[in-house]
Amino acid sequence: MRLTRQTPPEERMRILETLFRESRDRGWHRFGAMMVLSVVIAVMGLSLNSAAVVIGAMLIAPLMTPVIGFAAALAMGWPRRLAASGAAIALATLGGIGLSWLLARLLPSVSLTEEVLSRTAPDVRDLAVALAAGAAGAYATARENVSSALPGVAVAVALIPPLAAIGYTLELGRGDLAEGALLLYLANLVAIVLASMVVLLLAGFVPDRLLTTRRSKLAGSVGAVVLATAVISVPLTVRSLDVAERARLTRTVDARVSDWLGRDTSLEVTVVDINGSLVAVHLTGPEEPPPARELAASLVPDLGENARVEVRWTQQSHGAGDPDEQPPPAPEEDGEELLLAELRPLVEQWLAAAAGEDGADELIALVLDDAGVTIQVRGPVPPPPVATLADAIETETGSRLEVTALWTEQRAYDSAAPATPDERLLARQSADAWVRLFPGLGVVAVTVEGDAVVVDLAGEQPPVDIRGLVDAVVQAIGRDVEVTVRFVERRILPLEPPATETGLP
Repeated sequence: MRLTRQTPPEERMRILETLFRESRDRGWHRFGAMMVLSVVIAVMGLSLNSAAVVIGAMLIAPLMTPVIGFAAALAMGWPRRLAASGAAIALATLGGIGLSWLLARLLPSVSLTEEVLSRTAPDVRDLAVALAAGAAGAYATARENVSSALPGVAVAVALIPPLAAIGYTLELGRGDLAEGALLLYLANLVAIVLASMVVLLLAGFVPDRLLTTRRSKLAGSVGAVVLATAVISVPLTVRSLDVAERARLTRTVDARVSDWLGRDTSLEVTVVDINGSLVAVHLTGPEEPPPARELAASLVPDLGENARVEVRWTQQSHGAGDPDEQPPPAPEEDGEELLLAELRPLVEQWLAAAAGEDGADELIALVLDDAGVTIQVRGPVPPPPVATLADAIETETGSRLEVTALWTEQRAYDSAAPATPDERLLARQSADAWVRLFPGLGVVAVTVEGDAVVVDLAGEQPPVDIRGLVDAVVQAIGRDVEVTVRFVERRILPLEPPATETGLP
């Protein structure tokens, strides 16, 4: 069956000239030069997180031509041209991965930008896009009057960006992300070949006599490509189902958190992070959150009996201020150390006042800067109102400081055996050894509760990759544990006068 009339011989020659010019003229150097340039632009766009630069790489990429040429050679039954196009695709693929890895290694800094991550988690929708774009590309090649659509096709079915993402993520040591980028690249590649073959057949590109004499071989070629597409679609479908399940679970957990807080709460949910059976909830506001155990119990039907909840509550004090009042001078370095020494016993007394049957909270960090004092605490009970601490500091030191308390509830919600002191020590030592590789980064705390390990880091910039830290902690403990790494940005903030009479920001 054919959708249009058979392609005239002169038109067929024009198409073949377009698809196989490089192999006929031995112009591989032109193809190689454009391939190198497109990979360089793609890697720069991925590292800069610039969609415009990545699109530029798509537009100049030459890889679409040999891919459609491969499909045409399959349809026509030309083994030599099939081998030439296949060799071009294979060399371009391997060279593109190697070049992108080298460029990422030479860059002063690389990180997992959104442009990179968007090409490492494909699903079945990407296969559908590739099929449609491949069909459009083959039709635009076969019909000269619609060839202006080729730039749009190049953008829709991007081959170079996922290819560059493979080498980029390999240099970062993220083999899992490189696997996702490779899957996207192969899905695009196979889908273009399949769609191009079908379109060329329906558009009358293959002469009738070849359709008659080579019917069985042509059916075998189409069947092989269909089988390859079906194989690629299996992991893509599984990923799609995982994404759908993840979205459903996220909506369910968000609803559970809202019900747990109630409608009349003044607390604001800033982060809800789901990591296996552990749910981390970060809250800000003046009132004390409800017990985390209630939220953990409500999540058991969704996460299982080992559901665990970690609640971090940020509480701030607010005082009156005059916009015309000059801020107090920043303390000298020695004065700051003396003030910190005075603050520590006040903070410990403040925490002891809230001690309950499960004990008192632990002071993790005490940071003094121009904006005030920030306290990080962890334990079984919420800290007292920070206004009482601010009053005690003013009475004792004569300075009115803005106090910010970050509280993380530390409880075990499963039946796992408690960690031994040796495990806590080993986990902390391994984390301390790892952060020495990153100047300006420090370990705030390491908590081991059963099979869950939480490592809190602080610094001016987050580490590029935490895979080494996770592996070091697991190896140090010597058993299978779930490691969660959290980062808190710590830097000196300029003091600005309050915007209102109440001092509220």
